[in-house]
Amino acid sequence: GKFGLAFDYTADNSVHENDYTELDLTYKTKVFNDSTTLFAGYIFRDADKWDDSKNTLRFWARYNF
Repeated sequence: GKFGLAFDYTADNSVHENDYTELDLTYKTKVFNDSTTLFAGYIFRDADKWDDSKNTLRFWARYNF
């Protein structure tokens, strides 16, 4: 399988001053003779306009026939 890491920081210099941060950590692999792909991801998001940061877990599987 393969791990992935992505980071984004956006500075909003307008009157709204809404800075945004995101961190994505992913893992993707193929199983069962490469016919099935499995994915797992963690996403952390934070923006100045939100009261709390957002944490998301995402999972999916794809079967190719």
